[in-house]
Amino acid sequence: MHNAWANDENISASGQDAGDSSNPYTDSAYTVTLTLDGTQVAQASVDGSATLSFDTDLSVANHVLIATCSEGDDGVMIDKFEVGSNEAVASRYKYNEVTAGGDDLLRWQLCHPWASPDSNSVYNTWWPMIKQDGSFLLNAQTYRPPLYAGNEMHLNFTKHSNNVLSLTDSYAFDTSSVTYDSTETSKYYLAVKPSSIVGDAGMNPDTADAYDSSTNYDGSSAADGSMVDSSSAQYIGPGQYDENLVWHSDSIDDSDDTADRTVILSELEWKKAWIVKTWADSNSLTPITVT
Repeated sequence: MHNAWANDENISASGQDAGDSSNPYTDSAYTVTLTLDGTQVAQASVDGSATLSFDTDLSVANHVLIATCSEGDDGVMIDKFEVGSNEAVASRYKYNEVTAGGDDLLRWQLCHPWASPDSNSVYNTWWPMIKQDGSFLLNAQTYRPPLYAGNEMHLNFTKHSNNVLSLTDSYAFDTSSVTYDSTETSKYYLAVKPSSIVGDAGMNPDTADAYDSSTNYDGSSAADGSMVDSSSAQYIGPGQYDENLVWHSDSIDDSDDTADRTVILSELEWKKAWIVKTWADSNSLTPITVT
């Protein structure tokens, strides 16, 4: 657990100790402890910033890493999670293929490679769970959680037979999206934080290019199959699109999604998929593996 800085995000992000004059919090030392599957694996006194690390052999099974802060009035911020020298991000991009060599719906082949709540892509989402007074907080932050004395931070993860790590639990994606499906299992694996593409919160759909936008659907009429040019990807309205993001039919029933067909309902959604497709043409996401 890297850089468990005290208190305020802006202060801690610049690495200032709690005793610095520009830090309004009291100068306190915080005893932070890590346990893995019930066994203590690391402990340190944090005054300013610190890294807690450990080595272990992981079995193919579910595991739980718990961080506690036993002293201090204000607590610490768990800044990021690393495996080896790699900062971990959560991804559901090609989840079935990565974790078990299976097939993925086209939707999961075109979803954004990594989750981030930060438009600057500094921080990333990995869904730690905070337990307070014996119960998990429903509104705990999905990243960089504050950890106060007496509370516990839980990270539940699974090691697969191919040494990939995934988050044991399921997490909903964007519940405000028109494509959100409350019945869809949202599983994520841990990947190396990429430098070749920003996190989903920082993606600008207007950067999508290399397609003929002049013939795009303008919302004034129903989708028109006669506009389809199989050699040129373009958005011509709600419907089913293929792996090249060429319009296939006017079906908007996402239960008909396949490995090479997906329903897209808006130009915004199409642009996001196009950015991921063009990124994937020359880039890849590296899963974190452990032995």
